[in-house]
Amino acid sequence: DILIDGLRPGVLERAGLGFEECRGCAPGLIYVSISGFDGTHRAPGYEAMVQAWLGLPSYQGAPHGTPSIGAYPAASYGAGLLAVVGSLAALHQRERTGRGQHVRTSLLDGMMAQLTMMLVGRVGETPEVPPVSGSAPTLAIYRCADGDYLQIHLGARGSLERLFEATGLESKEFIHSGTGRHFAGDAEGGERFRKALSRVLAGRPRAEWIDVFTRADVPVAPCLAPGEALDHEQTDALGMAMELNDPVLGPLRCAAPPIVFAGTPAHVRGAALQRGMPRNPEAALRHTGWLTTEEIAAFEPPRLGDHHGPSAPVSEREQVADSPGLTSVDAPLADLRVLDFGMFAAGPFAAMLLAELGADVIKVEPPAGDTMRPNSRPFSGLHRGKRGLSLDLKAPEAGPIVEALVDRADVLLHNFRPGVAERLGLGAEQLLARSPSLVYFHSSGYGSRGPMARLPGFDQIYQAFCGMSVAQGGEGQPPEQVAGAPLDCLNALLTTAGVLMAIRQRDVGGGGQSAECAQLSAGLFALSENYRTSEGIEYRALSGNRRRISDGYRIEKTQDGWVFVCCPDEQARDSLASFERECPSPWSGIATTEVVERLGSLGVPACPLRECFDDGLLEDPALVESGRSVLVDDGALGQIRQPGGFLRFSEAVLPSNRAGPGLGEHSREILAELGLGGAKVDTLIGAGDQALEPFEARASIDETGVDPSGDRDDGVGISKDKKNQFLQ
Repeated sequence: DILIDGLRPGVLERAGLGFEECRGCAPGLIYVSISGFDGTHRAPGYEAMVQAWLGLPSYQGAPHGTPSIGAYPAASYGAGLLAVVGSLAALHQRERTGRGQHVRTSLLDGMMAQLTMMLVGRVGETPEVPPVSGSAPTLAIYRCADGDYLQIHLGARGSLERLFEATGLESKEFIHSGTGRHFAGDAEGGERFRKALSRVLAGRPRAEWIDVFTRADVPVAPCLAPGEALDHEQTDALGMAMELNDPVLGPLRCAAPPIVFAGTPAHVRGAALQRGMPRNPEAALRHTGWLTTEEIAAFEPPRLGDHHGPSAPVSEREQVADSPGLTSVDAPLADLRVLDFGMFAAGPFAAMLLAELGADVIKVEPPAGDTMRPNSRPFSGLHRGKRGLSLDLKAPEAGPIVEALVDRADVLLHNFRPGVAERLGLGAEQLLARSPSLVYFHSSGYGSRGPMARLPGFDQIYQAFCGMSVAQGGEGQPPEQVAGAPLDCLNALLTTAGVLMAIRQRDVGGGGQSAECAQLSAGLFALSENYRTSEGIEYRALSGNRRRISDGYRIEKTQDGWVFVCCPDEQARDSLASFERECPSPWSGIATTEVVERLGSLGVPACPLRECFDDGLLEDPALVESGRSVLVDDGALGQIRQPGGFLRFSEAVLPSNRAGPGLGEHSREILAELGLGGAKVDTLIGAGDQALEPFEARASIDETGVDPSGDRDDGVGISKDKKNQFLQ
């Protein structure tokens, strides 16, 4: 069904296995190519080169004044999951057309996809990139009395007030006299709060503070070492740790598949097959759980070229209004309708990725709007291509509307805390009983079960819990947050892949089902290279200055800048060592351009670091001409550029770029599709604080992305009057 090409461009073509050759003998094949830059840049296609070209090390290292390597290989994870998403979308389209196609993505796309809510800027202007995580005292890592560290995040409503009560700090001491708010426009006040909280937390051990903050409903997590969370009771409750017998390492405990399917549970066939296996491979295979030669011979697999599985029966549910007459050049998901009940980042981003592939995505949000709406730039980067419906789920009029929406939907996404969806009439059991073909997906925090399931959490909280912060901190240094929102983005990519896996199962006659991917699971998956053997847990640490993982993978200061060096093999490492021996001042005495050229001539991949990854990046001709920097007319911001175009299909036309919806912008249109028109619609839209509210243009939010009428209470840019009620 699928061929994945991760080699350098042209290698398979020279071997007679290019897309055109394969299509000649297997017209239904989905041929997936993952490259480094997909022709947009001449640098070798490695994670380090992509990070350097985009400027991620400069952004990560901004608090230190020097660049830092990202401990989490975000470009590689992003590209891998985009390949999964593209493969499954193409398989879904093959159900309509019978034809395969070529799907392309790259490490560059994998990284750009995870910058979508950070890199948003008006045409001709440098994007206003948010500060590096950890710079705000309300979203920071603190040291406790025993020398251990914990992470707090005061983005949840009322969490700052609850922290004041739990610690004994006086709220009034940190209110700015001019604004009447905590820390708003008051950097000095923020630092006073950081110092005061540091003094308090240094007075008791971490375990005590974790207990205090947990009981006070303040988002908090211990900064654990990579692999340490594999033995935590919440990890066990989620089933996110598994035991394998490795042929070289012996028994080990490692991360399990992160997506949980109720109807079709995932499983791992066996440990990795690797160099150094015992001399008797049959015994090794049986020991690690793989099929042996005899078992393979007894099993009759599908023949090459066969269409795997029966075609899905035609569903009796009503299709999307414009779905009849779909052709081979439509978008891969043009026949799907998605209900997006998500808030914040992970859930909405997954829904946007589905919209980018042609799905009709309806964003359903309360009359007060998504909590992210006041921050119009990241909101724009998470909602492109959707339609908007404003709906108060607690109002009596909402029930029939939700039922009508579900009856016509293929997918429902939400990221409510466990139990909230059920109270709102959106529980999986209830909706699947009504619509058995529905794919119901929950992007949760700590998961829907286990002792921590109902605790609040954010990206940085899960970074700390899973070990990412310790890994990023560097050897002998305090933990440090990975810049941006890596786990929000990773969870969104996993959710998108999980939705399309369930759609694939439905396409071959499996029906609908519910599924879940927890943010905690995404974090463990992101560090799945870390595992526990009988000798304990070992993890790869950054150097103390955060610029080196090994002699062959490091950042060096040149005469006029910085360069990232990446040696993929022993030959490149030998060449790098020779270069350093022959040059008396191989780094600081040579200009960046010359260093890159000389290393390139020796076969050593190297790339200069962009000083700041937002410096003209979205206007770079390579990104504009390849469609990776997309132009959107946004209702609040005007004409803007943002990352896009993460996948390319040879047999499909993706939708044109369209800005995210204003609050309730398409309410009348969507109600009309449900059969509600005329006076009934006017009554509902005029209901004010009941079922529906009229369209409110996001232009009311000022150019800084902050609602001027809002009353910030927590110092992280969230307005009280924009807080939603879903998380209560």
